[in-house]
Amino acid sequence: MGLDRRLELRRIAQLALLTSAAVVGRWLFAFVPNVQPVTSMVIFISLIYGMCDGALVGMLTMLVSNLFLGMGWWTIPQMLAYALIAVLSALWGKTALKNKRIMSAIWAAAMGYFYGIIVTLAQILHLGLANGWIYYLNGLSFDTYHALGNVAFYLLLLPIFPNLLQRFDYRKAGKSA
Repeated sequence: MGLDRRLELRRIAQLALLTSAAVVGRWLFAFVPNVQPVTSMVIFISLIYGMCDGALVGMLTMLVSNLFLGMGWWTIPQMLAYALIAVLSALWGKTALKNKRIMSAIWAAAMGYFYGIIVTLAQILHLGLANGWIYYLNGLSFDTYHALGNVAFYLLLLPIFPNLLQRFDYRKAGKSA
């Protein structure tokens, strides 16, 4: 088996493990509305591995976790929201601001509100513009929970998660041997 094949298998295994961790994290915090580690994990994965891996973990997390928490048409905008968060976070990672703890916390909070906006846009298509605004305003407190949860999880995971991702980076496998 060639090095490229081993790296691809290692990548699949690592992304599957990260997805599993995110699904379990979402499930463990399901009792707290909109507070979950998924967004912070997607941000970290996008910063370190890139937007494709971040999007893949985010989308698979929503698909698999919704099998347990409730599957419906809303799963598609949830998956889209995490794909967009991964793209934006990877692009944001190219700026110098990502190295500032306060700016990182603000970014994590902003992604909570961004997620809510994307899911609400799908609801507006379903409910119409007038009812969509009512839906968004009623859900703003839940978006705030999501934003605050993101900040808490981001700051909690910051000393550990990026180091783990870099230490077990599938792209470096086989290069030191």
